[in-house]
Amino acid sequence: MDYECFRLFGYFIWALILVLELVNRAASKDKGASFHYKMPFWPVLPIAGLVMLLLAFIAIAISPLTRISVFAGVLWLVFLLVYYQIAVAPKVRAKNTPLRESPVKDY
Repeated sequence: MDYECFRLFGYFIWALILVLELVNRAASKDKGASFHYKMPFWPVLPIAGLVMLLLAFIAIAISPLTRISVFAGVLWLVFLLVYYQIAVAPKVRAKNTPLRESPVKDY
């Protein structure tokens, strides 16, 4: 059985992590914040990771055996986005609060 569709979601999650790392670090540096840890070779490593994820995505899209997983994955992500905009976002906007109402407890 082919599990390329699940691999596509993993690529999507890692791409989000790397993009948010780039955005948050760049925004924090603009504000003059210092970090508790230094990321080696920043911003080269997140960009290299994104390039490798893009190459893996292209390899999946080119192969005739796994091309259907790209279409299924993209359709699923579009469905999730539309569902969020219809069902979840109006409730969040109405409350004007974040999704989690109570703070997370540190254990």
